[in-house]
Amino acid sequence: MTFVGFGRDRSGNVAIVFALLFPVLLGGAGLAVDYAYYTAVKGELQGAADAAATAGAVSLTSAADARAAALELAHLNVASNIGAVAEENDVELGIYDPVDRGFTVSSTSPNAVRVTTGRTLARGNAPQARFSAIWGYEHQEIHAVATAVSLQTRRNCVHALNASANDAFYMSGEAELLLPTCGVQVNSTAITAARIEGSATVTSETFNLAGGYSGHGFNPAPSSGPPLPDPYADLAEPAVPPYCTYTNRSFERSASFPAGTRFCGTTSFKHGFFTFMPGVHYFTGTSITFETTGDVIANQAMFYFGPNVNTRIAGKGNFQMSAMQSGAFAGIAIFQASKSTTTPTMIIEGGASLNIDAVIYTPGTKLNMAGNSGVEVSTGFIVADTVTFRGTAQFDIAPQNSRLPRSTQSALVH
Repeated sequence: MTFVGFGRDRSGNVAIVFALLFPVLLGGAGLAVDYAYYTAVKGELQGAADAAATAGAVSLTSAADARAAALELAHLNVASNIGAVAEENDVELGIYDPVDRGFTVSSTSPNAVRVTTGRTLARGNAPQARFSAIWGYEHQEIHAVATAVSLQTRRNCVHALNASANDAFYMSGEAELLLPTCGVQVNSTAITAARIEGSATVTSETFNLAGGYSGHGFNPAPSSGPPLPDPYADLAEPAVPPYCTYTNRSFERSASFPAGTRFCGTTSFKHGFFTFMPGVHYFTGTSITFETTGDVIANQAMFYFGPNVNTRIAGKGNFQMSAMQSGAFAGIAIFQASKSTTTPTMIIEGGASLNIDAVIYTPGTKLNMAGNSGVEVSTGFIVADTVTFRGTAQFDIAPQNSRLPRSTQSALVH
């Protein structure tokens, strides 16, 4: 072959180009393989962080127990031969604010745990590159973070959800509120989120609020803390029957109502004795009034009030309710729709006796409870937009007689 012919010969170009590009191709494949490996390591560390934070939040009644539980679960959720993925300073106790979803490290009344897991050079367990060392990446440090909030660190059986209202919790007159085995939670950040006037008093296990307070009838004095989520926020509202059983009715004589009855428009119960059979009863429209001189009995039942319904329960007889013991709404006696175009009011006043042996759940409603001296007023949990107690009655909150909110002990938040 002549020199000119040799210069024009292209038969070996593919081999030459492949030889030149082979290291690049091999390095790219190595990066892809190592990326998949690092992703698997990240997933393992995230699972360990999630388990650790959840376990720590469950044990938040003790800081030492929370840290110990978190570290134990962190190491139980990774392979035993990779060394420590979390140390004590990787477990942080603090305050989680559900409004801005922020976490602040704090040893004062913590409600959440944040855990960071990692495989690092300092710990001697950083994942080693398998193929991409050719590019200079011999090790990769990987971390994962999880935060879990405790849902039962504070056992609150009166919960005012409004985030900004003054007097979100309010007492006046000579009213006495007794919560010997549980606490009060006020989410409002207003300067006077809680206020007591007159000689009214509240005695509770704890009193936690996000804002300020006024008055001297608190026992113990309120302590500052973050807002806490609605304990029943994940509970779907009942499906309302499509047709009204009664519309704009005033009941003047005794009657009994089967489950599934729907009262529409303006409804009042004025005279006689009224029995509501076990199951759900629906009140929709504009206003509902119980002002009968006879007794109202609703055992194993739930009253569901739709949006924008103003309610007044103020009969002179006995008002007795107990909740269903099974099903989605077990433990709840009164349930009002959470979303309204207005903020409806529910007034519950003791007559001869007022006993609602279950949860009153009115998350978007102003709940106003009242009673006269000598009247027995007892109930289970109360969750409302704002809560008022007035008059001269003694209000007993007895959560042992009603079911706890259906929630886990802790929940991952991020």
